[in-house]
Amino acid sequence: MRALLKEQRVWGPLVSVSAKKENIAKSEEKPTSVKNEDLAEQEEKAHSLILLSLSDEVLYEVADQETASGLWLKLEKLYMTKSICNKLLLKRRLFGLHMKEDTPLQDHLDELNSILMELRDINVKIEDEDAAMILLASLPPSYESFVNSLSVGKECITMEEVKSSLHSRELRFKASANSEGVNGAGLLAFNSTTNGKKKKEQGKKKTKVNPRDICNYCKEPGHWKKDCPKKRNQKSVVVAAQEDSSFENELVLSIVDNHQHFVEQWVLDSGCSYHMCPNRSWFLTYEKKFGGDVFMGNDMACKTISIGTIQIKMHDGVIRTLTEVRHVPDLKKNLISVGVLDTKGFKCNVEGGVMEINKGSTIVIRGIKKGNLYMLQGSTNLISESISVADKHTLDLTRLWHMRLGHMSERGMMVLSKQKLLRDHTVKELKFCEHCVLGKHHRSKFPKAQHTTKSTLDYVHSNCWGPSRVPSLGGGRYFLSIIDDYSRMTWIFIMKHKNQAFKYFKEWKILVENQTGKRIKRLRTDNSLEFCSAEFNDYCKKEGIVRQYTVRNTPQQNGVAKRMNRTLLEKARCLLSNDSLTKSFWAEAVNTA
Repeated sequence: MRALLKEQRVWGPLVSVSAKKENIAKSEEKPTSVKNEDLAEQEEKAHSLILLSLSDEVLYEVADQETASGLWLKLEKLYMTKSICNKLLLKRRLFGLHMKEDTPLQDHLDELNSILMELRDINVKIEDEDAAMILLASLPPSYESFVNSLSVGKECITMEEVKSSLHSRELRFKASANSEGVNGAGLLAFNSTTNGKKKKEQGKKKTKVNPRDICNYCKEPGHWKKDCPKKRNQKSVVVAAQEDSSFENELVLSIVDNHQHFVEQWVLDSGCSYHMCPNRSWFLTYEKKFGGDVFMGNDMACKTISIGTIQIKMHDGVIRTLTEVRHVPDLKKNLISVGVLDTKGFKCNVEGGVMEINKGSTIVIRGIKKGNLYMLQGSTNLISESISVADKHTLDLTRLWHMRLGHMSERGMMVLSKQKLLRDHTVKELKFCEHCVLGKHHRSKFPKAQHTTKSTLDYVHSNCWGPSRVPSLGGGRYFLSIIDDYSRMTWIFIMKHKNQAFKYFKEWKILVENQTGKRIKRLRTDNSLEFCSAEFNDYCKKEGIVRQYTVRNTPQQNGVAKRMNRTLLEKARCLLSNDSLTKSFWAEAVNTA
């Protein structure tokens, strides 16, 4: 805006305002001999230019200003206030700036420059090296190699250096987009660089040949090796090929394929209209009467000799039959048409480099992305491998019934088969099923504890039980059990809250140590909060008690206390039932037990 006003020669009325705001003496810009009439005219013109440059939303905010200087001050107050809020907002935009993969580079640089300019307007200075670092950090993952190559081995970097390198990279990518280095399969057209003129052979003057001389190439007399007609005829094929390719402005079509030829794998293709295969030996059934043409991507027609079926062993081990497969000998890859599968009711889902073809809730076909192609996860079931097709079909039915019945055991399926509940199907031996292992495995048996105690209080077990659904007569809902490992002596403390465990433990410690004259050496508990509080841990460290904790969700490691709690509760339930007492007497029953 300032440049526009200066260009229209109406910046004079705003010079004093700008100089006062920025504390800069601009005496060279101040008009020295300007009449009041001219100054008023410039004021009106500047006021009009500023208003015409504002949007409707901003115009409503400054509509009450009638002078150019007042309008300028109001705009500075609205949008260039050097407040903490504005600084925070702009810095948040700066540090949160990230370029998307599909965003043009110049648009991203323009946005960054705009933020830096707004920061400079409110006197926030960003160092040039910091701005360069922010620009590098805002680039997407595809620029990672560029950032690494630019930052390695350097102690400092400038903004201009980063911008220059980015523009050079952009130009290289645009140039390489039109080059021959295409990663994939496609048609490449180019003009030959020859001038179309055949080079004239400049032979030397021939020497007269003696009829007795013998050729060292064909062993016949009358000529030398360099003039041998047999040798000349052998080279004529190569020479003719070179001459045929030397015409000017000749357009050549060639196939460029940088990928490996997946001759034994299947490609899941959404662009082909039929299933197609060039290998005759893969077909299980073959109809020779079928014919027709298949058009490739370059409108080139390839003959379809036959149509048939091919068996494919899928990723889950199930052999499925692919029907209506065209035999196209000129094809280079085996193609499965995703469009045909969609017509037959299959659903396709592509995510994370994996393509899944579903029929209901069953994954029928799975493809893994290799390069830019989705390759079938499976293999062709050749005819030579299908000698016992009936047995394999029976085995597939056995596996199918196994999955239908929720992975029932082989013995259970045999019982159902004998009762004719599997549609007269004979159950075969099931192979290894990983889903059964994952779904039916259980935790291994825990070994017995290896510790040994020689005296009382050498090793103490403790556990907290509760809460009880029915409070005791005293309002208790928990009880703390403490068991001595050597004597199996047990103490029970009824508690209203779990955090009282530390209090009762200290009382019990003073009691038993005074009675026995011995000290507690080791305490084994679980990881509950009542045993892992800071005051509990500090107290044990102060008293020299070694703490042993169990692994989370592993009650077997504190089996002595857990089994004691179970024994006490079983006895308590029996006492309550025998005396026909209500459950509110459970605390008394536990103490009695």
